[in-house]
Amino acid sequence: MPCTTERQKAAEDLLNVYLATLLAESYSYLDPPTSSDSNSGSESSSSESSDENLYTSSANEAVLTALSWLYLQHYLADCQPIQKTSATLELLLTNWKANHLEIFRSHLGVTPGCFDLLVEALQDDPVFHNQSTAEQIAVQGQVAIALYCFCHYGNGATTVKVAL
Repeated sequence: MPCTTERQKAAEDLLNVYLATLLAESYSYLDPPTSSDSNSGSESSSSESSDENLYTSSANEAVLTALSWLYLQHYLADCQPIQKTSATLELLLTNWKANHLEIFRSHLGVTPGCFDLLVEALQDDPVFHNQSTAEQIAVQGQVAIALYCFCHYGNGATTVKVAL
């Protein structure tokens, strides 16, 4: 079962509150005044009824405002920068490729020999080279990142892991 995000939990809680206030409001409309209420003064009961409707109406507006704010926010918590280096990629393409085949294969889903053949076949493709001032990483690095993404689908393919 997929895990529920904080946003989904908050939205579900807000929707439950909204439904509860709607339900309370509908019960107040269905509850007929009793004969003792009408004898004691109809003005006070209608005043209480309108106060109750005002309360549920403002509660509904507050919940809907909170729900719209929740959906307007891209993140519930502030994003913190993550320091990254190319050391992990270099370690993968040097040491792990030569000395730890199981680690290399668990990251890229292919053997080092297959990886080398793939890089050799793609080396001269123009998609891996550009004429802009923004430098691209080496072809083997680009292929390694693509293979990592292909190999880790579903919950394992988080963008944070790919970025790292």
